[in-house]
Amino acid sequence: MDPRGTRPDAGTRPDDDARHVWLATAGRLWTSGVSLDWSALHAGQGHRRVPLPTYPFQRRRYWVEADEHAFPATAGGTDAGPAPAEGTLRDRVETARDAERPALVIDFIQHQVAEMLGLDDAAQVDPDQNLFTLGLDSLNLIEIAARLGAELEQDVRASVFTDHPTIRAYVEKLAAS
Repeated sequence: MDPRGTRPDAGTRPDDDARHVWLATAGRLWTSGVSLDWSALHAGQGHRRVPLPTYPFQRRRYWVEADEHAFPATAGGTDAGPAPAEGTLRDRVETARDAERPALVIDFIQHQVAEMLGLDDAAQVDPDQNLFTLGLDSLNLIEIAARLGAELEQDVRASVFTDHPTIRAYVEKLAAS
């Protein structure tokens, strides 16, 4: 094992390790005020500069477009990610029977909670358990409400979680309003 605790044969090449150390050193020098020749650092690698906001409240998004050379397609020609569910949550809720609608929203929120908690299976999230005792805070619940609102394409109040901190109670309150 090397000093970082990884095996030398763990899929890294010596060139990768040397480059990592070299770039880390260059970064420390630059943050210490040393002027570096960045074009020489990245010679022949085709890096691009991306303008970033000058202060945190500029409220503009900065997306870096994917470079087809940096992220080649899979052998099938496309990136085969997880299969999307049929239609959006809004479409599924609108076409479902009245009795099925709450279950669709509960399932969506369970998946969001599981993702935030780092759980592999949304079924591990009990819809009747207090979300605060699971370890979520008000900011997490605001994020979940925002995602739900985006999926349903309507305003969803996050403050309802305060009075109804279980998934089932939250969904019942939303359905009643």
